Amino acid sequence: FLENLNQQLSSLDDLSKFMKSALLQTSARNQFLGTIAQVETGAVNCEIQVQISDQQRIVAMVTEQSRREMKLAKGVSVVAMIKASSVTLAVGDDLKVSARNVLTGVLVNLDRGAVNADVTIDLADEKTLSAMITNKSADQLALAEGMELCALFKASSVILMVA
Repeated sequence: FLENLNQQLSSLDDLSKFMKSALLQTSARNQFLGTIAQVETGAVNCEIQVQISDQQRIVAMVTEQSRREMKLAKGVSVVAMIKASSVTLAVGDDLKVSARNVLTGVLVNLDRGAVNADVTIDLADEKTLSAMITNKSADQLALAEGMELCALFKASSVILMVA
């Protein structure tokens, strides 16, 4: 880490930019630190699999140009970010979906507002995922704390940041 940092910081201006980036904040509620486990490159886009726990992976789709510029490769530490509003929920087994990311867990918190519900899912390994859905959707799914859920989101909804 320090060797890499030394190569990137050659002036006081570089140091200032680095310090500001260390304070980076984002509105994405779901942020997972992980390690790139697999990279499948294409002419325009790349599929990057990020291992966030022993049991769970997140798939991200990035451009080949971004992969090169960010030096994304197997073993690199990244933060995968997903907005809560990009997460869709499903109940039941044997789901056939086109979303590359299907994470399972237990509903641990259901916080209803006037229109929307904030749903928190325990993914195990001290990781949680938040989803923002309408109250009507929460009612249709008959959501209740303690039930098993599937959280789905597209690989293109995942934003990667080098850790």
